[in-house]
Amino acid sequence: MASNASYSITPAQIAKKNILFRIPLYQRLFAWREPEVEQLMHDLHTHFAKPEDKPYYIGMITVVSQGDRLDLIDGQQRTTVLMLLAIGFMLTLPKGAAKDNWSNFFCFSDRVYFNGRSQDRGFLRSLANGKHSDYRNTAMEEALTVISKFLLIKYDDKSRTAFADVVFNNLTVFVTELPDHYVKNPSSLNEYFEAMNSSGKSLEQHEILKVELLKNYSNQDKLNLTRLWNVVSDFEKPLVKLEDKENATKIQRQRYFDLITKCRSGNVETACIDFYEQTKSEGNSCTIASIGVKKYDFNNRGTRDKEDSIISFPKFLLMVLALHTGKDELAAVHPSKLHETFKNNPIPTDEIGDFYRELFIYRLLMDFYVVRLKYGSSSSSHKLICNTDDEIDKNQSAHARLRQFQSMLDVSTESHIWLLPLLNYLKSLKYEPTQMDILKFLMQLDYKRRGHSEVPDKANLDYDSKPRYWLWRLDYALWEKLILEKDEAYKAYESINKEAIRQYEFRTNRSIEHLHPQNQDNNNEWSWEDVNSFGNLAMISQGFNSQQSNLPVHVKFANLEVQIGNKSLQSLKLYFMYLRAKGNEAEWDIKAKNAHAEEMLQILNESLERVKTYEQQ
Repeated sequence: MASNASYSITPAQIAKKNILFRIPLYQRLFAWREPEVEQLMHDLHTHFAKPEDKPYYIGMITVVSQGDRLDLIDGQQRTTVLMLLAIGFMLTLPKGAAKDNWSNFFCFSDRVYFNGRSQDRGFLRSLANGKHSDYRNTAMEEALTVISKFLLIKYDDKSRTAFADVVFNNLTVFVTELPDHYVKNPSSLNEYFEAMNSSGKSLEQHEILKVELLKNYSNQDKLNLTRLWNVVSDFEKPLVKLEDKENATKIQRQRYFDLITKCRSGNVETACIDFYEQTKSEGNSCTIASIGVKKYDFNNRGTRDKEDSIISFPKFLLMVLALHTGKDELAAVHPSKLHETFKNNPIPTDEIGDFYRELFIYRLLMDFYVVRLKYGSSSSSHKLICNTDDEIDKNQSAHARLRQFQSMLDVSTESHIWLLPLLNYLKSLKYEPTQMDILKFLMQLDYKRRGHSEVPDKANLDYDSKPRYWLWRLDYALWEKLILEKDEAYKAYESINKEAIRQYEFRTNRSIEHLHPQNQDNNNEWSWEDVNSFGNLAMISQGFNSQQSNLPVHVKFANLEVQIGNKSLQSLKLYFMYLRAKGNEAEWDIKAKNAHAEEMLQILNESLERVKTYEQQ
């Protein structure tokens, strides 16, 4: 290819020509967050929904030829997201040409070589294989979760396959190759990279919105409200930090309680001032001499715990706009249309100060009463800050049940459906709700949704019906039964590991698995109706599903036993299928499957009956 030449390529052409890339060490780490990945998936969906197969241009990459690979001087973010998109398709597509195409593009993670960062390439491979990795790249992990969730919600297997094909052949990247002198003078590559990035990244929509909303305000008012916005917009940590001192959790809860109480009594300004003073004192609370000496473990840099909200800041802005205007439908708008939505639903100038203060109030309420995501070294979980000492003494299960039910809603239900009314409910209260108050509100809210007040017939819970919500809801019911009944629960199962059930965590990135496989070459043959019936289905991770989808039942049971031992079950329903068969493949027959289905439906119905009693109280 001639110097300074430009051309365009698609994933199909990259795979066919076996074009290989390398990311130089001076390139920054993958940095796309949930809003960018969500917008890409939304744009791809909208673009390719049209009948004509027109290219979708994802942007430009700049390369320099270095032997058998092209060094990415600019555009590694786009290239990495293509690898994650490939994994998303590999994990969610049924067997066939489309899945093979994306597998060839992925090329066992060899398509992109991370120079000096072999762990990232290995991590991509572990994501694709559904295997555990001691090293974690949380940005890549979060991006894949967004991609997979989008593909599973928007498409069934047939339409997902068609979408995968059209993206494979029509998603287009422009490529510009630098002249030869850049190859002969490697230091100039750094200069080029710095020049390309000297202007910084483009402003996010919410950053532009922040400026536009305050354009008619005085400098002092702008300063105060901008400060408020900046504090509220950081979703990676709670507003009230957890201090490194004795009784830190209790202190954090009390500060939230005090601030929320002031807001409920109408003293929002006082709450803001108190919050600023607390933040200021936290920042100046120690001297250099008082900081203890700790040895930093550089080998574990990637495994330190981090937190995040269950929604993005742009999504939060849309929710608060919906609450402020009374237009609930605005909360369902995609964050990519944030700026447009605020433009079409303008906030009067004299209400903007109130809107900013509402951002603060709702953020306090969301932090305190709504689950947050906590990422550990090898897994994620939900945590819930609100938990008063009195409630712990009176009802130890209330906190755990509220956390688990919200976790179930987080993975099964779009956030605006349950989080918007919850925030509205919490703000309307003039008193401090108990955790049981909030749990009953959410359970009744979910129960009253169309189709959620009655468990469907077994025929409407088969594989073709895609009963994801009901499989999630059943896992909650199975967990809750143990929490409420304690020693009396599940007496029929002698070898049950109750602690493994108690420690069950709801996580995204799940697909429907058949215990008796669809490919029955290594198993006794069942009718197609029995294979796809409710009693034979469970929700597990896409990676785990892809890894074992057509394995014999005894191999799946062996894999499940590892999860039982580690107390890291991916599906409680799958565990009860194992218990019903006593861990023996020969005992997982159609009779056992039908008995299991009846038991699960009974437990689901018991859980819904419990919600009915809450409504009557």
